[in-house]
Amino acid sequence: MRTVSDNFKKQMFDSLSDDPFLFLLQLSHADWGQDYFIVNNLEDITSNGQLYNAYAMKVTLPQTSSEVLPSVNIQVDNVSLELIEFFRSITTPISATLKGILASDPDVIEISLDDLKINNIQYNDKTIDLTLIVDNWLNQKIPGEVYSPELYPGLFK
Repeated sequence: MRTVSDNFKKQMFDSLSDDPFLFLLQLSHADWGQDYFIVNNLEDITSNGQLYNAYAMKVTLPQTSSEVLPSVNIQVDNVSLELIEFFRSITTPISATLKGILASDPDVIEISLDDLKINNIQYNDKTIDLTLIVDNWLNQKIPGEVYSPELYPGLFK
């Protein structure tokens, strides 16, 4: 069960809210040298000491289903080629963290989805569409290595 603040509950259940709910997205990759931080807002936000750059961004949270792995869909307006250059520069998975905050209290994380990986990136001249999934450790091979005569000759003597 997820615990959220009383203010968050009030804002979500009121018919009109004066406190917007914002998503903070952190994108990480070893080849970039630094993480990339964006928020779906008209102005930059600082949360827990970290500056998040404002971007027009639409977040669709996962549906509850036992038949498919949950995924988060994010659509970012492609007003700058900066993000495209980041995505084009790498060929291995990008790690992501998605957090939800209220604009009035950006240091309180109401929702956090950690250990996400970008599974799919599609873009055109208007938008960048990202599909984020939870790292699917259930489908990893166990053991992770293949015991073959080439790799482990001592086992086959």
